Amino acid sequence: MIIKALTIENFKGIREPVRVEFKPITLLFGPNSAGKSTIVQALHYAREVLDRNNVDVDHVSSADDSFDLGGFRNIVHKHDLNLPIKLKFEFSLSPLADYTEFLTGTVDNAWIEYEIKWSNFLEAPLVTSTTVGLDGEYFGNIVCAEDGKRANISDINFQHHLMAHIPPELLDNVNNKTPVLFLFIVGSVKSGFLDAYNSGKILELYVNQTTALPRFVSLNIEMRSENAEEEDESSYYGEPSNWEKLNDFLRIYFTDITNVLRTELKKFRYIGPIRKTPPRVYSPVRSEDESRWSSGLAAWDLMYFSTPTFIDNINSWIAGDNRLNTGYRVNLKRYKELDIDGPIYRSIATETFLDDSDVMAGELKMLPEKRRLCLIDESRGIEVQPYDIGIGISQVLPVVVAAIDKKSDFVIIEQPELHIHPGLQVSLGDLFISQIEDGNKTFILETHSEHLLLRLLRRIRETHEDELPPDIASLSPEQVSVNYIEPSSDGLRVRQLMISEDGDSLGSWPKGFFEERTQELL
Repeated sequence: MIIKALTIENFKGIREPVRVEFKPITLLFGPNSAGKSTIVQALHYAREVLDRNNVDVDHVSSADDSFDLGGFRNIVHKHDLNLPIKLKFEFSLSPLADYTEFLTGTVDNAWIEYEIKWSNFLEAPLVTSTTVGLDGEYFGNIVCAEDGKRANISDINFQHHLMAHIPPELLDNVNNKTPVLFLFIVGSVKSGFLDAYNSGKILELYVNQTTALPRFVSLNIEMRSENAEEEDESSYYGEPSNWEKLNDFLRIYFTDITNVLRTELKKFRYIGPIRKTPPRVYSPVRSEDESRWSSGLAAWDLMYFSTPTFIDNINSWIAGDNRLNTGYRVNLKRYKELDIDGPIYRSIATETFLDDSDVMAGELKMLPEKRRLCLIDESRGIEVQPYDIGIGISQVLPVVVAAIDKKSDFVIIEQPELHIHPGLQVSLGDLFISQIEDGNKTFILETHSEHLLLRLLRRIRETHEDELPPDIASLSPEQVSVNYIEPSSDGLRVRQLMISEDGDSLGSWPKGFFEERTQELL
């Protein structure tokens, strides 16, 4: 996962900035109604803002209708429309393609902070500011007016440590190194737009958009100087002009970085706190609908259309002796239906098909294949429907499917331990550990399960002491983030709980944790 941390301000119960660090396994603990789900809701909201510029969101595309944020008035802290919601993401990225040479090095990490405010003019919220940091240092920001009619790049840090500079000896009447980017701006923009900046006021480079959310950032053509126009006309075919280089650079470090984050947020799959059991007469949705993951039904859809190898992988976890060992396994039946009044059935019943077996085989091949998803109760050796089994299995199976599915790189699960006993809860820890081995998967788990955490701590200790059982993946403290959410006088706060190399707790952990730890950590 490329998202490393999220800082939230003025969102629901959060007033002062709260930072949550994300690792391959991220746990959100806390008392009931403390606000653990607020972190998850902030991710949903950020996705809506970036993907659809939906800042007044109620229902989200990543969940079904049971998930309702209620609009900006409902999610801004204490419903105070004078407060701005701020969401700051820290993330890594592959260096972006940049031929402008305005920077001296590549950028492989960045942060972006979005500010969403209520506009009394529009009587609606809008993204009023986007601030970008590159390689750990502030770079610049885009702001827009309350009327939502114009946006501008209001500041650029020309002294950023990656910014390329021209030595003074190469320029006349310049005592200090001059940023290459600044020279391009001066040479490409009409002087009237720079007068305010030269007199010590804020830089205003107007861009072709009406919100501060970077979409396709490019400078307004009315800003282009006559020199830039002449250069465009005289530039060689295929060689970008200075004006084009300037716009490409701004797009890379505003638009493209936002696109990287948008793409990552669009990957997440969300499984809600209560999963539905498929009805007795179950019919899968043929067109993929990610909102069905929130109810768990998408997991059944995926199994219905999956391969035998995928089903075997699921069964190895839900039925394996050293894994969840639920006593059930999934059975995907493939069959064809025959009309008992039709010629094929009559031929089989009377054994006359032997007279023309080749024709009969062709007829059978043309019949459409059908599927039926069921479970096998291994203790009784009988087939049962999902509707007829215990609630715990129906709750845990979507968790297993989402964890194993290779397309689910970023999985958010509320209460993965719901309705399952402690033995299954600790085994879920091994499931999550097994899926992060290649470094491409991240789990954010909102949970009350100390049993799950104890299993993670145990595997960290066994890894450190080289005592892991066979076929169990290793785990280090750097792969686990444990966050405790609790109310305070100024809103919610988050404490990151530290773990030692030998799987013990470091520092102050909340009272009441680990009453069962002695047995698990022996």
